[in-house]
Amino acid sequence: FAAMPLLMCVVERIPSRRTWLVGLAVMLVIVLPYNGWLMKNTEYFMHEEERRNIIEANREGIASVLGFFAIFLGGRFYAQKGALRDDASWVAVLRDQLVAISLCLVAVLVDQGAVPHVAVQAFSRRICNTPYILFCIGMNAFLTRLCIGLNRWFLPTLWNMQRRSSFKTSFEPLGYYTSQINAHQLVYFVFSNIVTGLVNVFCDTHAFTDFASYFVQAGYVLGLGLIALVMPDLTPFKNLLSGKKFR
Repeated sequence: FAAMPLLMCVVERIPSRRTWLVGLAVMLVIVLPYNGWLMKNTEYFMHEEERRNIIEANREGIASVLGFFAIFLGGRFYAQKGALRDDASWVAVLRDQLVAISLCLVAVLVDQGAVPHVAVQAFSRRICNTPYILFCIGMNAFLTRLCIGLNRWFLPTLWNMQRRSSFKTSFEPLGYYTSQINAHQLVYFVFSNIVTGLVNVFCDTHAFTDFASYFVQAGYVLGLGLIALVMPDLTPFKNLLSGKKFR
């Protein structure tokens, strides 16, 4: 927990125009070779039972620091290159989505051992290996752009409301659709956990393929977006989320 804030403090001291270069350098020079080493030592990090000291007891967390840092830098790079602009052309949107889908596809192919001359490496959140990094960046980039696209092209009646209530970031306003999720993340976090719990109770999740889980993740995001559109119009929820007392 301490390592990530320290790394982010270093990044914050770098001029914003250069941060994406730092992210690219970290991912290419440090993270990928490091994850190559992790690939050869997965058995030790994941399954070795002997844990003689506090370092060995937390070796998965220590091993995953650079991986999660790479995800953070990848997201920052994605935002700084203008991918969050809600006035992008269809060509720019299609390009962004193709790049995001390609990252996910490469991650899935590596996970399934379908890339020639590349060892099979299953997704691992515990050690945050290369397939997990690529999939997280690609999936989140795809869903973020999808939400912004829905906000712009399929919800035109909310355009004026969107401009008045945009959630400001250091780059671009995200629009009404995604700003509601950003503004009320606790509500959506609780809702997501409840839905996940219900799914685990009523379904045998091991019976479904990984491919099906990707659609479930996309459905979660779209479902949260629909709630974001309805919830602010419900006065009790609106007062609760804004911190006002019920009348």
